[in-house]
Amino acid sequence: MTRQRWSSIVACVVGALALLAWTSAQAACDPGKVAAKYPGLAGKTLKVGLDPTLPPVMYRDPKDPNKIVGQDPDMVDAAMKCLGLKYELVALDFGTLVPTLQADQIQLIWSNIYYTPERAKVADFVTYATTGTAGIVRKGNPKRIHSVADTCGKRAAPILGTVEEKAFRDQSEKCVAAGKPPIEITTYPNAPATTRAILNDRTDLSMYDLVLVDEVVRQNRDTLERAFAFNTGIKIGVAVKKGNEELVSVVREALEALQANGTQKALLKKNGMDPALVIPVEILRQ
Repeated sequence: MTRQRWSSIVACVVGALALLAWTSAQAACDPGKVAAKYPGLAGKTLKVGLDPTLPPVMYRDPKDPNKIVGQDPDMVDAAMKCLGLKYELVALDFGTLVPTLQADQIQLIWSNIYYTPERAKVADFVTYATTGTAGIVRKGNPKRIHSVADTCGKRAAPILGTVEEKAFRDQSEKCVAAGKPPIEITTYPNAPATTRAILNDRTDLSMYDLVLVDEVVRQNRDTLERAFAFNTGIKIGVAVKKGNEELVSVVREALEALQANGTQKALLKKNGMDPALVIPVEILRQ
């Protein structure tokens, strides 16, 4: 190997190490500097809204119902420790999360919430994960529902205010346009309520996050099953009320740190979820 070639290799390695060191420094947790970096947040307790009915992402501890556990609470705790901030988890039905954020009764939504352009009209999103979507039905799939296209004339039970509610309403319009009966849509406040509706034959199916559907089916193997699943490319993030630039920056910094030091992937493994769900942190405003 020539000296010139060796020098080029050394230069590349040195450059890569310098970039890695710079990246790590930028993404490092530094809880002692929150007052200097984010004076508007120093000494405050952030209220974090979430829906604790969605295992394994967030749910009440069976041994202590006052404690909320799972992937999202773990991420909140890791992020706040990284930043040196105090926080309080606020349990809410999913459909009330965005209105509660708009009313300034919570400062963050950290509840497996999907980014959508519609939601981005009232909140900024810091995205950091992705997921798929699945349909859930009674065991044996008596109505033979194998895709969203099979739901014309069926009874659907989406969670209020979700992407899936809109998907059912859009599909219902397609059904009518094709000369087929519309979908009979009844919204429910959370996933357990939709499960009860399926089991009590008040609805034929629900549809929500793939990870959550699989967990519900795992807990109810004799009565429920997954009807279908598809990759949506949906991005999951933390929602912050528009105009709160300091808080957006804080969340981005924390998430970048938790990705750089491997915490997010480690927590996904701990909670029985796929580390491949991680995507680079991004701020989405519209």
